[in-house]
Amino acid sequence: MTEENHLKLRRAKSAAVVEDIQRQEYKIRRWQPDKPCHKHRDSLFSWSSGFGDFTGFVNWAFLLLFMGGTRLFLENLLK
Repeated sequence: MTEENHLKLRRAKSAAVVEDIQRQEYKIRRWQPDKPCHKHRDSLFSWSSGFGDFTGFVNWAFLLLFMGGTRLFLENLLK
């Protein structure tokens, strides 16, 4: 016999069980707050966010370059 012959057929759940599940979900949703505490918005790194003032990122880049250059300068002095 093949595997297909060994499979058991199962009955679908009754409509009453489905209605009970829907009723329980409705009760849960009914008690949820109307206003969510978070709002969806675009990431600051996406072009669609409207954020265009990148001076902070430029300042951070210059600070990192300055610190790296200072470290190399001090290493060369100590040699």
